[in-house]
Order: sequence, then C-alpha cells, then structure tokens
Amino acid sequence: YFLITQGLKKLIAKEVIISSTIILLLLLPLIVITLKFSPVNVEVLNPQYIPYAIQPSRVSYYLNAVWRHHITLPVLILSMVSICVSVYRRDKRSILFLLWIVGFYLQITYIGFRVPRYAIYWIPVFCLFAATAVNFFNYRMWRVFLSTLLIVIAGYQFAVAFRSEPDYA
Repeated sequence: YFLITQGLKKLIAKEVIISSTIILLLLLPLIVITLKFSPVNVEVLNPQYIPYAIQPSRVSYYLNAVWRHHITLPVLILSMVSICVSVYRRDKRSILFLLWIVGFYLQITYIGFRVPRYAIYWIPVFCLFAATAVNFFNYRMWRVFLSTLLIVIAGYQFAVAFRSEPDYA
C-alpha cells in the first residue's frame, strides 16, 4: 500500500528503513515462538502445497462462503457496484481496501482450510464499500434515497445475521 500510494523513493527513505528494522526486531520473538511451538501453522506455508492451492474448488470456496455465510446478497451487490465505481473513478482512497480483499483472498485460498468462518474478515471491507456508495452522487435526492436504501439493507443484514446459527463457536 505504501509503495502504491507514496512511491519507491519514499519507501527507501532513511526513516522508513529504520522503522522497518525496528518493527522486524520487535517481531523476531514472535517468529521464534511460532516456529518453535506451532509447527502446524508453519507447515501450511510449505512450497509443496502450491499446486494444491490453485485448484478450482479452493479458488471459488471463499467467494461462495462470503455471501452464503456472512453477507446478504443486497450488501454484496451494493459492495460490488461500489468497488467497480471506485476502480472506474480510480479513487485512491479505496486502494487499501482493495488490497485487503485481494491479499486476504490470496492468503486464505493458499492456506486452504475450507472453513467458512475465515471469510468473516471480509465483512468490514465489504460493508465499507457498500456504505461508500452514498458518496458517488452529488444530488441530495440520490444521496437521501441511497442512504435510506442502505439503512434498509443494513436492517435486513442484521435480521438475517441474528436468525442464523453459527457453524462454529
């Protein structure tokens, strides 16, 4: 994200290199603890899993899990419209959130645990995109209409989520 928004020149600045080194040193104990006490979590990063990671069933699994288990279809549709408009308008404010979607998708698809609960980390970003659809219109009437629609959709999402039984708790 920093590279995309600030450029390579600022990324190799002295302050960034010093900060990155400090962060790496602070994370070093966590890396050592993970390697020592959690070999299963490290094993999923083994390169032998890469051909398995790109099987079509794994690629589509979490895309289905998002709307079947976490987000209702109206929220997902409004999110997709908002994402398309953001990309079309080249809205720089959406870069971080688009990277969130793509990065998390690649991570959970590669790891490959077929558990719908992992898709829950997409809920905030999809809801954020759904809410930003209000900003696409300059006319007050359209904003009022879309805000009202958003409130109805949020109520529907809440009702569906409240009635659903968790697969895992």
